[in-house]
Amino acid sequence: MSSQFSVAHLTPEVLTQIQQLENKLRTDVNENIVLIAYTDHNSGNPKPASNLNP
Repeated sequence: MSSQFSVAHLTPEVLTQIQQLENKLRTDVNENIVLIAYTDHNSGNPKPASNLNP
């Protein structure tokens, strides 16, 4: 069974957290790091991300 992915719909708060993590990783590894958020359409009914921290 193949998965179908599309770009995840993120809240502004979650997007900010991802950007902050990208910046931290860039500093830590001295490389240009880009994080990409996708959702899997075959994993059921995904809920919109509201917070990266459980």
